[in-house]
Amino acid sequence: MPSAEDIEQLARIEQVLHLRIAEAAKAGAGEESSSPSTFSSSQVFDALSTRLLLWQNRLQELTRQVQRAEQTLIAEDEQLRKLVQSCSELNQKLHTVPSIELGSYT
Repeated sequence: MPSAEDIEQLARIEQVLHLRIAEAAKAGAGEESSSPSTFSSSQVFDALSTRLLLWQNRLQELTRQVQRAEQTLIAEDEQLRKLVQSCSELNQKLHTVPSIELGSYT
């Protein structure tokens, strides 16, 4: 899972990239940009690739958490089914005990 610093750094890079893209669009439209572009296309690609990798890692971690939760729920469901079955069997036995026997215990 990405650290908080990684996420913050990528957010800053992403913000700068958005500014550079806007400046490049202005320059393409004949307007002057406020500062020269300092990122090469490979740096942009690397930053975006890193961002994608971090999101993929996060998605994988969340997928593992969901799978573990699903396995836990399946196991708990099975335990509850067994408990309900046991209670049902005990209830059935209780109703089959003759009333005379029940009277002797009260």
